[in-house]
Amino acid sequence: MKRVWVWRLLALGVWFALVGFALAQNEQDGVVIRLGEYSETASEFEARYEVALYGVAAQQGVAVDDALRAQLEPFKGRFLEQRVIEVVLLEEAKKRGLSVSDDEVQAQLDDIAANLSEGETLESFLPQVGFRDEAQLRSYLHDQLLTERVVEALRSEVGVDEAAITAAYETRQAEFATPEEVCARHILVETAERANELRAELEAGADFAALASEYSTDPGIAAQGGDLGCFGQAMMVAPFGEAAFGAELEQVVGPIETEFGYHLIVVYERREASVAPLEDVREQLVAQLEGEAFQTQLE
Repeated sequence: MKRVWVWRLLALGVWFALVGFALAQNEQDGVVIRLGEYSETASEFEARYEVALYGVAAQQGVAVDDALRAQLEPFKGRFLEQRVIEVVLLEEAKKRGLSVSDDEVQAQLDDIAANLSEGETLESFLPQVGFRDEAQLRSYLHDQLLTERVVEALRSEVGVDEAAITAAYETRQAEFATPEEVCARHILVETAERANELRAELEAGADFAALASEYSTDPGIAAQGGDLGCFGQAMMVAPFGEAAFGAELEQVVGPIETEFGYHLIVVYERREASVAPLEDVREQLVAQLEGEAFQTQLE
């Protein structure tokens, strides 16, 4: 199975102003990225962009042709921004004394070779994913591994204390809130007359689910005895939602006219609005806070 490399696009607005000028220098192979002693020319950047282009094509199951290149051209600036972030991270790795050994790169290369299609060689595979040669792939794998290593180091430094968790829980209550809900069945028919006939049968003791299965024109729900499950008022069209939330338990309501036809409704359960307790959402909240702290650190 062929590996597909698609770079995550991250935003650094300051680079937008440089994109048009920098890429226009391609014929002179001007520098598009500079950080300290490191510089990257337009041709070096284009070689990396080519790999990303082939990755997108593989992900979408299409060929790399002029149409695809034109379609993705507007995203080249964003890819440049992503590359800037990677260069910054590689510089941070250097400052921290992090490294990737030749053996680690070779292990990655061996993994790729082991997953090639039968009869395919690494030499024939490389052009299919945008690489000029094995040396370029090795360089790419080295940078990828080193970037992952420094990101892991940065993440390990991100901590969230109990006070921050409690404060975030208090200010983000809406994220963990469930609105008031009702659980109901309905029968949908085309005319008010038919709805009233069915209501009369229900009042005479007929089974709601049985009538829904036989007569409702809401096909998917009819097969379930008209059971809509539980829902908030805003999830339904206004007349239906208002009727359901104003209904008494186990009492037939309707006919209610909507754009879909005429409904008979029976609410069989009510659920009060609630907010999930902190302990139930702690893991989710901590992940959010750590992600935000890491993003701030990255920026």
